[in-house]
Amino acid sequence: MKFRFAIIVSALALLLQACTTVDSDTVYVTIKTDARGNISSTQLSSVTGDRKKDGMALHLALLAFYHKIPNPRPNQTYRQPVMFDYTKSNAAKAAAAAKAKQAGKAAK
Repeated sequence: MKFRFAIIVSALALLLQACTTVDSDTVYVTIKTDARGNISSTQLSSVTGDRKKDGMALHLALLAFYHKIPNPRPNQTYRQPVMFDYTKSNAAKAAAAAKAKQAGKAAK
């Protein structure tokens, strides 16, 4: 019985893998406040490697900061995670890989 269950779970995993995959990136933004509790500086604590995503994460963290922390403390450091979750079909991944491969051949 255990062997059959493992085969069924493996087959189900393969079917799900063929449909879509979910990727996620988490960026951490450090926000520091001054003596009056206003934002004095921001910086990325971790990056995704994609400058556009990192810039978007910084912007989103600043927009959400006062909603999450309505009365920030003076001279405090806050670390805020920004998570990017996206679903990409395997067909889209294959198309992107083929395009990258073609670009690599053209560069040679």
